[in-house]
Amino acid sequence: MLEDGHSGVLHTACEKFLTADRAARSRQPQLDRIGCEIVADCLRAGREVRLRVMGSSMLPSIWPHDTLLIRGAGDSRPSIGEIILYARGGGLIAHRVVRRIDDAGRARFETRGDALPACDAPVVQSEILGVVTAIVRGNRELPVRARKSAGLLPLALHNSDLLCRIALKVQAMRLRLAGLRSLPGGRVAA
Repeated sequence: MLEDGHSGVLHTACEKFLTADRAARSRQPQLDRIGCEIVADCLRAGREVRLRVMGSSMLPSIWPHDTLLIRGAGDSRPSIGEIILYARGGGLIAHRVVRRIDDAGRARFETRGDALPACDAPVVQSEILGVVTAIVRGNRELPVRARKSAGLLPLALHNSDLLCRIALKVQAMRLRLAGLRSLPGGRVAA
């Protein structure tokens, strides 16, 4: 892990072991788990973490290869519309909070990727690692705002596999043209 002396931001070295060479691919699940544990420990310690997105479930808000800036959640409860990072099944997931469920004084949160038709299994407070505060796309840092409604484009993307594939191909071409094949940060499914 490297600390940026100017901003206090912690840059994880997750990508080094998450993009291992062919000989190390058999160890990939173990290395992914270790990387996720490092990220979780950093967020629990109150550090800001940057993670590179690999999935497409948060289109069009978050694209593959975007970098998320995440601050630790601490004891704060996320608001509806915020994008949270949580640990589940040995991996990290960044999805939007769509509903809060109060169960006998114990809060749980329903989350969903913007481009997905169904919600995830409810997330308990102990699974929540952090809140996405900004998205780095190219050379721009975009603040994340809580959004309660999905909007027309996310609705179209999760209802049309063809439209989603076209959008992802266009984004991949844009990245290649911009020379952004490899971006800093770890990996997170979005």
